[in-house]
Amino acid sequence: MLGNAFLQKACSRTLWIIDEIRIIVKTSIPTEVFMLSQEEFKPRRLVSVREAAALLGLSGKTLYNRINEGILPLFKLSRSVRISVADLERYVERCRVQKCAQ
Repeated sequence: MLGNAFLQKACSRTLWIIDEIRIIVKTSIPTEVFMLSQEEFKPRRLVSVREAAALLGLSGKTLYNRINEGILPLFKLSRSVRISVADLERYVERCRVQKCAQ
């Protein structure tokens, strides 16, 4: 039972430390920092370049060309590259042709 008492004391100490950190963070950071808009908290749906190319019906090489030209932004997460679905939708809208040539 000595182990249980030790674990209870360690857990109690950990919870106390977490509460202290919360108090320090709340008092040291201006409240404006916590007042972010819902748009900033909106989760982003990110896809790989391969998935994005499949969604657009393009080859991966063509998509990388658009990225290198600065037409399509991307996110670098560690060693992986991701593209926002919202950015893909904006790209498609920019490619829309209003009137067909005859």
